[in-house]
Amino acid sequence: MNEALDPMIQFLRPLPAVVILPLVLLIFGPTRELGVFLAAFGAVWPILVQVQVGVRDVDPVAIDTARAMNLSWGKTQTAVVLPSATPYIMTGVRIAASAALLLSIGAGLLGGAPGLGRRILLAQESAQSDLAFGLILWSGLLGGALALILNYAERTLVRGGRPLEEYA
Repeated sequence: MNEALDPMIQFLRPLPAVVILPLVLLIFGPTRELGVFLAAFGAVWPILVQVQVGVRDVDPVAIDTARAMNLSWGKTQTAVVLPSATPYIMTGVRIAASAALLLSIGAGLLGGAPGLGRRILLAQESAQSDLAFGLILWSGLLGGALALILNYAERTLVRGGRPLEEYA
């Protein structure tokens, strides 16, 4: 399966989501779906690549051990592959979350989609620099909060919520 999908992934992955903005704008128009589509398009690639890397990095001895224990394919995936790939998956999610936030704001700034980006654009166009600055600051705070939440989620999933010092 990986060999079948890899050429498509390698072709589409380097394509910046903003490049397809004119095409998506023609399809959806300046709607909320435009922002959702661009955010999803930009977010799927980091997660997909990190999942591939995480699955490839699973210890072959652990897979062989699961086979020797006669574990089913599903049990092997959930008990061996998923725990081993979780740090990679969470890295992909963190990268994807920041890309999705940037792209959803960019969809409003460049494509007129409703949301925070459009509000920033309208504030700039109406010379309300204080409002524009406040909205830009809010965007930064939103990104920072998202990063904190995802760091906590990663710490909880990967290390069971315990600080690294307890592992030393």
